[in-house]
Amino acid sequence: HAALRNLLYELAIFSGAVVRLGTKVSSVDAASQTITLADSKEQLRADVIVGADGVDGLTRRLVSPPAKEDLTSERMNMY
Repeated sequence: HAALRNLLYELAIFSGAVVRLGTKVSSVDAASQTITLADSKEQLRADVIVGADGVDGLTRRLVSPPAKEDLTSERMNMY
């Protein structure tokens, strides 16, 4: 996964994106395309918000209702 992460990071930087590592998000508002940072309470707006914190992560809980389906078999097939 490291090679893919590096590729995505390099493409994002090359395209002019601002990448903040190690930053925690306290809220996500999909309708207004904004996030609020936990430490500074700064609000950021973006065309695309990527929450790569997993099926049980904060992003999913804030943007959509809890998943009721069992994703175990789907996870197994992804690897």
